[in-house]
Amino acid sequence: MINLLVANNNPYSYYNYRHKSPSFKGVQPYTNVSTNSISQEMSLDIQPDTFSFSAQEQIQRETQKKSLSKSAKIGISTITVIGLGALVYGLTKGKLGSSSIKQLTEHIDFQKANTIEEAKAFAKNNLGVKLKFEDVEMANYVNEALVTINNRTKGRSIMPNSVFVDKAGINGNAFFAWRRYSNKASDLILSPKAYKLGSIAREKNMTVKDLYTNALWKDNRFKEKGLSPFKELFHELGHGNHEATCNDYRKMAKLKELTLRGINDTHYTEEFIAETKNNNVVKDFFKNVGYMRNDGSIYALESPAEYVADVFSLKVQGKSIPEEVQKIYTKYGGPEIF
Repeated sequence: MINLLVANNNPYSYYNYRHKSPSFKGVQPYTNVSTNSISQEMSLDIQPDTFSFSAQEQIQRETQKKSLSKSAKIGISTITVIGLGALVYGLTKGKLGSSSIKQLTEHIDFQKANTIEEAKAFAKNNLGVKLKFEDVEMANYVNEALVTINNRTKGRSIMPNSVFVDKAGINGNAFFAWRRYSNKASDLILSPKAYKLGSIAREKNMTVKDLYTNALWKDNRFKEKGLSPFKELFHELGHGNHEATCNDYRKMAKLKELTLRGINDTHYTEEFIAETKNNNVVKDFFKNVGYMRNDGSIYALESPAEYVADVFSLKVQGKSIPEEVQKIYTKYGGPEIF
């Protein structure tokens, strides 16, 4: 166990519980990341099973009041071109059939890059993803995670158009956030705090994957659970796949998020909370995989969207999903790509 993780830089301490809308209207890529300017004050009391979206409250309010800018509309209308053809995002009910999406190769061999140029080329040529940052350690971490999810879903998982660092993460500590403008997957965002893990890994002669693995081993809830050091990224990709394949995704957020977005139709979340409140099969499942907080609460049970994202992540990790858990996953539009 490394002292760095025990002290200020446990990757799983980067999450908090103040989640906002997954809409990042008008946010531009934050390319000039200075690791020296990033705060070192991170609470170790923060639970590591919080993986949702985070953005400035001001950005969210502007999103509700204004329409998309012309440049944003142009950006989301562009279809990502990959080696196997155009990647089209279907709006079916949780299903990505051959008619709605061009598959990537069913199996891709991950190749660790020695330079950022190699990492960017690997992501573009194999996954159709643009890496818009300059840290090779973080790039290897992202690439290996994307390859893992691609292979697990046999090329059927929707990939982000690009991955970049964004200052929106400063006011919220979410590691990854899916940037969305419409019913098409857009970008995956790394907060500056998460981005710093690349330089920390280099200083310790480790990889970002090593940092997360050590953090998993240190947390008593996760010991001997066999969880992946990529599980947060899998979760965020679960959100992206869910939204791209479920028309009512935005109505499945937490109740506070729905209020913030001005969405009055809360029946999905209310019904979900009611049916899972006393469901011991579901609760025991999340407890057994280590997804129960120290206070006994379960983040996945706060909304259908978080439930689907967590189950999606566990599916990618190869966990066996009980019939009752799968039933609820399917009911709320969980992507059927496994």
